[in-house]
Amino acid sequence: MTEQAHPHPPSSCQRASAIAAVTACLLLAMAFPAASSEEGERARLSGSFIEEQFLAGEEVRVENATANDIFAAGGEVEFDNVTARDVVVFAGSQRFRNTVLEDLIAAGGEIDISGEITGDLIAAGGRLQHRRESVVGGYAILAGGVIDLEGRIDGNLKAAAGRIRISGEVRGDVDLSAGRISVEPGARIGGRLTYRSREEAEIAPDALIEGGVQRREVEAFEVSLPAIIGIGFAIWLVALLGMGILGAVLHAAVPELPAGAVETLRSRFWASLLLGFALLVAIPVAVNLLFVTLVGIPLALVLFLLLGATVLPSVIVVAYCIGHGIARVFAWTYDGEGLFRRVLWSFTGLVVLSLIGLIPLLGLLVLFLAVSSGLGALVLYLWRLIRSWRLTPVS
Repeated sequence: MTEQAHPHPPSSCQRASAIAAVTACLLLAMAFPAASSEEGERARLSGSFIEEQFLAGEEVRVENATANDIFAAGGEVEFDNVTARDVVVFAGSQRFRNTVLEDLIAAGGEIDISGEITGDLIAAGGRLQHRRESVVGGYAILAGGVIDLEGRIDGNLKAAAGRIRISGEVRGDVDLSAGRISVEPGARIGGRLTYRSREEAEIAPDALIEGGVQRREVEAFEVSLPAIIGIGFAIWLVALLGMGILGAVLHAAVPELPAGAVETLRSRFWASLLLGFALLVAIPVAVNLLFVTLVGIPLALVLFLLLGATVLPSVIVVAYCIGHGIARVFAWTYDGEGLFRRVLWSFTGLVVLSLIGLIPLLGLLVLFLAVSSGLGALVLYLWRLIRSWRLTPVS
């Protein structure tokens, strides 16, 4: 049997450059009129395209298509016979069939991959399945409830889940954190398997792990329930009051900013949600990778500051939208509202969001979606302002 040489994992500089390029596309592509987009209950794409493609809807189907970059969001998203460079998908259900993608970033409830990814895969979902015929040419970073790996990964694998099953081939090192881990018969790991679990990994006798196995214990610890409740309530109260003060400052200093962003959120919800989600995923990844390289540190700091400067105002935008919507239902609003009422609607929305956030798991998901949509709306509105300033003739 002929042994194949293990490919070297991508260097930090290469990964940083790739992620930075994706981030730049996410920051700018949706604002330029050259990019095309489609929104609706059903969105379909086929053919050959040079510009970036944005699709959103209850059902999104991309088939027999060739494109540069594709960004999609919806209830169900399906890719069939697609060739693309960078693909970002956020959907409840995702299926990839007969695809050749350079890089894939995916998040959703169920992710089913059956195709080739020549570069890197970053995915998170309730259930993630990497079919037997699938190939990842670079590294893979995965998170989910259940992860099932039947295909081949040429680089390193890092994964965290409730349960992880490996029955395919990973040519690099494998680093796993899970409640239950199984390496099936016929599985092959070219590097070292390192795992963290309270249960010992189930490794089949004929599974080949060339670099050996290392288990790191996960120690259980006990905490006081009243202490957790008290600390949690204090954090909740301080965060609520702090955000309320920020909302008052925004409404007093730049009242047109929250109002304009809310109008953008209402008129372009899907575009706002998709752009915000892409930014929240891509920028932290880019910052972490850029910090590894000395030359990338300045850019990492800039990206980190930009994200920090926009996330909190994004929460205010969503809170104001919720509070104003509640006031409209009860006919408490009127044209030309003063500062007090605008701050009151924002604080009302913040209370609603904070209470939703207390719901286990679902609350975090709702908050993430809220921040994503608010961030996307804010960026789209700011870009529209910048364009209007550039197009205004100087007297």
